[in-house]
Amino acid sequence: LYWSIHPTLGPEGKLIIGMVWEKSLLNQVEVGDQIISVGEKSLEKFDFCDLLLNPILGSKTQAEMKVRRKSGEVVTVKIQKKKY
Repeated sequence: LYWSIHPTLGPEGKLIIGMVWEKSLLNQVEVGDQIISVGEKSLEKFDFCDLLLNPILGSKTQAEMKVRRKSGEVVTVKIQKKKY
């Protein structure tokens, strides 16, 4: 099972979208957009080691993610964990 969006660490140390698996999300976000929160957890400033040791999503199978597009627009998308 995989999440609809796969994050990666961007060049400025920000969490960005590295891959979009869910085709229906491609008209809302794109690779390189900044992930600013997942659920209630802000990711604008974060400790990378803490993210590795304490996964935000845990056993959840769906969540809301706020993303700052390259244009500056902030959008909220629903992500889910499923087989792609």
